[in-house]
Amino acid sequence: MKKIILSLLFIGATCAVMAQQEVKKTTPANNTNNATANSNPENSAIHNSSYPSNNMATTTTQTVVVPPSVQASFKSGYPAASNVTWQQSGDWYTARYMDNGSIMQVLYREDGKVLSTMNAPILQTYVPQDVVSKAIDKYGANLYAIGISKGPNGQDIYHVTLVGNGQSKTEWMNGDGSVAMQPFRIELNETVAGNR
Repeated sequence: MKKIILSLLFIGATCAVMAQQEVKKTTPANNTNNATANSNPENSAIHNSSYPSNNMATTTTQTVVVPPSVQASFKSGYPAASNVTWQQSGDWYTARYMDNGSIMQVLYREDGKVLSTMNAPILQTYVPQDVVSKAIDKYGANLYAIGISKGPNGQDIYHVTLVGNGQSKTEWMNGDGSVAMQPFRIELNETVAGNR
């Protein structure tokens, strides 16, 4: 019983510590803002990460302080990378950037050691390359995954998973890159006069 109580206290304390992040709400000038590295040359360790959305009126901005060891490791491994988006989860740091039309993601420990690298987006089902290109153009480095579903009229629609500030969300997109307004089927209950 003591072990269970101590375990719950430890988990609660860990969650409380992890939940302390500086988050500022701002209103974007337009909805095409991508998260990019802070351009302040005097303090290149601080990066602002934005999470844009086509449907939201606000953009959440999170300030991430990237340790010098992580920065040095990233710059030596990927010297040509630009428009880098940084996210922090505990003592892990994730860099996302575009490279020849692909989204690259590199995960670092606090000491600068690479934990993993990944190409995005993850294709959850077969998705035509032109649709993937339109999604990358539309969502940039925030695009994490894409898959296909059937819309209410039997048309192909794409569920797009976006990441930003340690959060993910799903948006729906048509094959032409426009936002799918009603991605779910609607069942109409019609009563026939003779059938009550």
